[in-house]
Amino acid sequence: MDLPIHIFVALAFIGWFSGLMGAVLLVHHRVLIGDVLSHSVLAGVAFVFLLFLEVSFPLLIAGAIASTLLAALLIEFIKNRTPLKEDVVLGIVLAFMFAIGIAFLAVSQKIPSIEKAMLNTLLLGEVSAILPNEVPYMVIASIVGSLVIWLLYKGWFFTGFDPVFGQTQQVPINRLRKILLFIVASGILLTAYISGVVLAVGLLIAPALIGRFFSTRLYSTLLLSGLSGAVLAVLGGIVSAKVEGLSTGPLIIFSAGLIGLLTILFSPHYGIVLHRIRYVLFKWSRGQENILRAAYKVLERTGNTSYAFSLEELKQACDDPPPSWTILLKVLEMKGFVKQSGNKWLLTPQGLEKAKRLTRLHRLLELYLSEIVKIAPEKVHSYAESLEHIITPEVEQRLYELLRDKQYDPHKKPVPWNGSG
Repeated sequence: MDLPIHIFVALAFIGWFSGLMGAVLLVHHRVLIGDVLSHSVLAGVAFVFLLFLEVSFPLLIAGAIASTLLAALLIEFIKNRTPLKEDVVLGIVLAFMFAIGIAFLAVSQKIPSIEKAMLNTLLLGEVSAILPNEVPYMVIASIVGSLVIWLLYKGWFFTGFDPVFGQTQQVPINRLRKILLFIVASGILLTAYISGVVLAVGLLIAPALIGRFFSTRLYSTLLLSGLSGAVLAVLGGIVSAKVEGLSTGPLIIFSAGLIGLLTILFSPHYGIVLHRIRYVLFKWSRGQENILRAAYKVLERTGNTSYAFSLEELKQACDDPPPSWTILLKVLEMKGFVKQSGNKWLLTPQGLEKAKRLTRLHRLLELYLSEIVKIAPEKVHSYAESLEHIITPEVEQRLYELLRDKQYDPHKKPVPWNGSG
């Protein structure tokens, strides 16, 4: 079955708006409020049906806004007047409002009407139930809600990341938070329309997650979340059209969740897999530097830069053992920093300069921590051991300029200034 064009349009606009709402909720750490409000939708629309015995989109919007605003007010009322934590309050309101919705839905089943089928689709979502005459309402509501979110962009930045500083800049933090609740309360029906009230939060979280994992700025996070929401909604609609016998909502959220999972694993900024790869590479790079610095300590002790040192001497001189001595010595040999001589090793001229620079940086860091930061000399070694592997060339050069007149570190070991670097 192919989806009609009006359904594609509805999915794209609703998905875009859902992504924006989810992104703003995410930066405010209030995503679960979207779940509470989506479950509250059912109570409003079922009540409207019982009241008017018909289901039209304007009436649905009115009922949904009324019930979600009631839920939002209950959340704020209970949270501000009781010692309960927010997660407890959210659980109470969710259960209460959803129970009312289920009760109204059960009552509506006893009333003969061909239109009450729409209420059942709100539980799990069904895009095929979207009528062409409803799409203009959905598009207009999505556009208006999106414009409000974009116009208040700077406000979301302060309320989400630094509300204290925002208050000093006379940003109306509390008012903006209430506006956020109103936006979500007004727009959650659209999300519930295609994904169902039970799973609507998935269409808020998945796009926001993608936007957050692929961006480090709020502006681009909002943009990516909106685009991701549109793509995920349309993709889920296509999948649901190909799989018969299943409700649209679970298929949309399954598709969104699958892509969200891949994002968590492989996104460039925060992806688990790439983060692990970077960590392993850093660990092996740090191991190489520790070997070179240990080698310099051995040469420094012997006073002979051509001294061939054994693996046992390296191990004794190294304070932070590498993941693998054998493999990393071979890597250093391939890089031209060391060469093997029988069962011993020698530093090449290139390796000697590299080892000298690492030792100089370590001892300058100890000096800086001891003399500038005023950390006790017996504690600076471990701090310098951690910092020396992440210092940028600019910071390294600044250390050289700041401490270039120093000849010895806090432990009375000479700073190897001669040579390059």
